[in-house]
Amino acid sequence: MKQYPLISVAQVTYNCVKSIEESLLSVINQTYNKLEYVVIDGGSSDGTLELLEKYKEKIDVLVSEPDNGIYDAMNKALKYATGDYIIFLGADDHFMSWRTLEKVAPKLTDQEHVFYGQIYFESYNLLHKGKFDRFKRARFNYCHQSIFYPSSVYKNYQYDCKFRLYADNEYNFRVSETHPFVWIGETVSFYATGGESTKRNDEEWNKIEKKITIKHCGKMAWCYRCLWKMYKKLK
Repeated sequence: MKQYPLISVAQVTYNCVKSIEESLLSVINQTYNKLEYVVIDGGSSDGTLELLEKYKEKIDVLVSEPDNGIYDAMNKALKYATGDYIIFLGADDHFMSWRTLEKVAPKLTDQEHVFYGQIYFESYNLLHKGKFDRFKRARFNYCHQSIFYPSSVYKNYQYDCKFRLYADNEYNFRVSETHPFVWIGETVSFYATGGESTKRNDEEWNKIEKKITIKHCGKMAWCYRCLWKMYKKLK
């Protein structure tokens, strides 16, 4: 009989009482039963923690303490998780259906690969971005709400917190040097747009973006990205 993997679902939360319950329910109602639920809260004061406590019997790990931002909290989740694979959901994201993990689990077959699907932008009513090639990768990051990292990755790689907004992008480039990303052809999550990366700048990421993109995607893909950004500004 085939042994399906234990999947850790990790969420970092902070003062998100208005959105967290829908997201939480999309996790605890999954039909897939080999699931570990890890919630790292940043010390919420708006009722988020009380709501999480309401469902504490369904949460395997619940930690609430001050942190140094979203990627510091995500690194904490990596330490607590014990699954064969881990996926991160934002506090206002939720799985595409209650059967999402049931459909994905049989496709998680190799600890030497990172597996990714796609997400659905609720605000824009569109899918992002399908299967990636190097030209698409030069323009976009894989969305972590659709990525399943094997334990061989997440137990050995941490997010670099000097990147305040794009540590996940840097993480994915770094991980891809040893663990190829494999498309699984599933829409995994609903993604709520309008996060922090749309509001602020990441100076540390700006310093390395060109170099790391050319290293992994090539000069032609970087040039294509620059032309695409110019077109977007003129449009």
